[in-house]
Amino acid sequence: MKTMDVRKFKAQCLSLINEVYERNEEVTITKDGEPVATLVRCGPDETFGFVQCKGSTVGDLVSTADAGERNSGK
Repeated sequence: MKTMDVRKFKAQCLSLINEVYERNEEVTITKDGEPVATLVRCGPDETFGFVQCKGSTVGDLVSTADAGERNSGK
C-alpha cells in the first residue's frame, strides 16, 4: 500500500485515481503524518453503495434551522 501526504495527493489526484483503478492498489492519504483517508478501487457492485440503502436519515433535510421561526410569524 502506498502512503502519500495530502498536499502531494492534491497535486496528483487524477493520475492516482487512474493508478488505483488500473493496478487495484490502495493509497493512504496522510496529513501531518497521520492517516486521514484511503483511496481504494470500487468493484462494479460497490460503486456508490453507500447511497443505496446503507445509510439513514434523521430529521428533515429540507428545512433550515430558522424555518420554524419564519412559519410561526416571529
